[in-house]
Amino acid sequence: MNPSTSKRFFYFVISLVLLVINPLSNSVVVNESLLASKDFIIVKNPKRLPSRIPCTRIPLGINADYKPCIARLKSGELLVVAFAQRETQGKRDEYFISFRSTDEGRTWGPRTELKNGIIGAREPFLTVLRDGTLLMSAHILPGDPDNIMPTHWYSFIFRSTDEGHTWSSLVLGPKNWPVKASVATDRRAVQLSDDTVLMGVSTGRPNVRTAMWRSTNSGKTWDQSMLCKNEGWSDTDGFFSNSDTFVLASGDLLHINRVEGRNHPLKGSRFPGGNDNTDRSILWKSTNEGKTWRRIQNMGGYGLMYPQLLQLQDGRILYNFTVRALAYPLGIQAIVNYDQGVTWNFETDRLIIESKTPKGLASGGGYGNTIQLSDGTLITSYSYRGEDHETHLEIVRWRLPESK
Repeated sequence: MNPSTSKRFFYFVISLVLLVINPLSNSVVVNESLLASKDFIIVKNPKRLPSRIPCTRIPLGINADYKPCIARLKSGELLVVAFAQRETQGKRDEYFISFRSTDEGRTWGPRTELKNGIIGAREPFLTVLRDGTLLMSAHILPGDPDNIMPTHWYSFIFRSTDEGHTWSSLVLGPKNWPVKASVATDRRAVQLSDDTVLMGVSTGRPNVRTAMWRSTNSGKTWDQSMLCKNEGWSDTDGFFSNSDTFVLASGDLLHINRVEGRNHPLKGSRFPGGNDNTDRSILWKSTNEGKTWRRIQNMGGYGLMYPQLLQLQDGRILYNFTVRALAYPLGIQAIVNYDQGVTWNFETDRLIIESKTPKGLASGGGYGNTIQLSDGTLITSYSYRGEDHETHLEIVRWRLPESK
C-alpha cells in the first residue's frame, strides 16, 4: 500500500500484465455503454436510479498531477489538494499543490504549491471541522529527499486555522511512536456530536499497534492513549491506512480499510496475486467510539480501494471507491446505501463516475472523494491516466436523482 520508491515502476509494469492476462479480470474488452462521458455518469444495472446522470467535468492542473481531494471550507470556498513530483538531488521529490474556487466549483484559480508550514509528502486528504479548522493527513516515502527517517515511511497530520493558507505539522513516525515501525493514519478525521475529533493511527505487521487518537481542541493536541481492538484483522499496513471512518446518525462508527488480498482472501475466489493494485476493502463497525471494532462484511472484490463515505442531505449514504485493477473501466465508482450503513449492493445501481483511463493502461489513481453543496450538488475529484500515459486531475459536478 505504501511501497518504496524503487518498487513503484515494477508495480506499474505488473499492473499492466494483470489487467491483460488475469483470469479473474472479466476481460479487458470494455462495454462502451458502461463508459462515462463528458456529459453523463453511467449507472450500471440501474434499478432505483436512471441509466444516465447529467454532469459537468472540469479539468485542473497540469500533466502528472495526481490523487486529489476536495473540501468545502467554512467560508464556502472550495479547496482541492493533490500532489506532484519533481527531481531534487537526483531523487523524486513529492510536493502538494492546491486549487481554489469561489463559485461552487464552476471555475478554479491557479495551480499553487502548498508551502507555509508544509513538508512535501503524498496523498493529502482533508477534513473540515465545524469551527472551520482544516486537518490534512499525508505520508512520505523512504526515497523522498524530505524524509528525515529514510529507512521508514511515516505520516503527518497538518493543521490550518486560516482555510489552508498556513499550516502547522505533526509528524507521526518511528522517532515519536511507541513501536519503531512505519506509521499510517486514516485518510480523514471524524468529529462526534460533542465536537470530539477522532483520528485513527496505526502500524501493521509485525509490530502491530492500533490507536484512536482523540482531540477536544480541534486537533491542536491529541490524547493518544486509547488502543483499539479489532479481532480477525492482520495486515502489512495498519488498520488505519488508506482507510475511511464515518459517523452514523446513531453515533456509531463505520470504518472501511484497505487490506492485502493474500492476507484476507475472499471465500470461493482465488487470490489473483500481483501487486498492491489487487488489494480490497473490508467494512467494520464500532459502538464505543472506536475502542473496539467488529468485522461486518467485504466491500466488493479484489482491486477496489480508497474508500469514502458521504452522508447525503436526504438520508442516503454515498460510498465512492476506486477500481484500481482487474476489470475495466478503471476509476472512481460509487454505490448508494438506503438504510444507514446496513445493506451494500455492488451489483445494481453502480455509478461509473469516471472511466477516462484507456483500455490497456494502468490506473491513473482515481483516489478522490465527493462533497455535497447546500443546494444538493455533488462534486467528485479524481485523477486518471490519459492517452499520453500521464496522470491528469479533474472534478465533476453532478446530482444524485431521487430513487424510484
